[in-house]
Amino acid sequence: MFLDLASFPEEVAEKIRRYSESLGGISRVTSQMENAQMNHVQLMRSIELIGMQMSPLLND
Repeated sequence: MFLDLASFPEEVAEKIRRYSESLGGISRVTSQMENAQMNHVQLMRSIELIGMQMSPLLND
């Protein structure tokens, strides 16, 4: 199933929570980033933001 997660960290976390609730819980989220328009630094920054800003919102 595809879930569009392009948004602010709080909105992404909420989308994942709602998706998890609708399925009765999930244990992991796998993502794929479209990086055709990103250079290496931008891609690494995006990954860093996921880990530093979005992930902590889901670890409650």
